[in-house]
Amino acid sequence: MVDLKSYLYSINSLRLLLILIFLSKIAWAESLVPFVSLGLPVPASLGVEYIANPELSIFLDLGYCPLPILNLYQIGYSAGHFELWAKWHPWSGSFFVGNIMGYQSILVRKDISMGSLAPDPGPVDTTVNLNSFYLGLGFGWIWKIGSHFYLGVDMGVQVPFVANGGVVINSASAASQDFQSAAMDAAGYFSYYVLPRVNLLRMGWEF
Repeated sequence: MVDLKSYLYSINSLRLLLILIFLSKIAWAESLVPFVSLGLPVPASLGVEYIANPELSIFLDLGYCPLPILNLYQIGYSAGHFELWAKWHPWSGSFFVGNIMGYQSILVRKDISMGSLAPDPGPVDTTVNLNSFYLGLGFGWIWKIGSHFYLGVDMGVQVPFVANGGVVINSASAASQDFQSAAMDAAGYFSYYVLPRVNLLRMGWEF
């Protein structure tokens, strides 16, 4: 029987090796393109792409942003990441595939009611955080419009290989603390979930 953790570790190690191979091939960049991206799970980010040649490029991305629309449902959500892409354009055109390596943090806040389990049945401020180092695969398109403007979209998956999660309930009641302890295990479990990822819009300008 194949051990799943060993299998995922082997796959992630191979992806990391591929990223290092791409890095070794890109010694000098022909173009430097700053980008702004809008997507999920990180709502917004800023990055820069080093284009070595029509087939190979490296993309560095940094983002941390809330998702204000969830405030309508009394949910606070914010997420951030730092990641590195190694991209290959197999036909020297707009389409690309890439390996991804990065770190991500997701924070969710919500007032919950403990009901009859707590002396005070009112809402209690609760925070859940999920943190992970991950490797991933992605693909997408990036189009150059005119002499300097870039427009793109991409999607993929990210596979955590080191992760942790936590839950904080801001209540001193024994029931709340018991619930917090029980939820910690679940948060740690969910931090290892494979997550889809999408950038609905990337915009860049070549200097």
